[in-house]
Amino acid sequence: MARMYVVWLSWFTEHKYDSNKMKAVIKKAGGGNIRLSYAYGWSNQPKVVCFNVTNLRMANKIQNALRTAFKTSWIHIRKKDW
Repeated sequence: MARMYVVWLSWFTEHKYDSNKMKAVIKKAGGGNIRLSYAYGWSNQPKVVCFNVTNLRMANKIQNALRTAFKTSWIHIRKKDW
């Protein structure tokens, strides 16, 4: 099991980081324990969506589902390391 997060990229300066929509997509695609957390654990950073996956194949499935839902290839997920 791995803890992942949806990266806050510059794409979100022009588009809303819609955490509620992300949570719904992640849940539908099989992610679990979906929570908001400050990026990098720093309180001066924006909150990002974090979730659990059982394997990397599921992580790729969730990333593709997010890209489809937001109609962009600029959605990335990474392993949470903080």
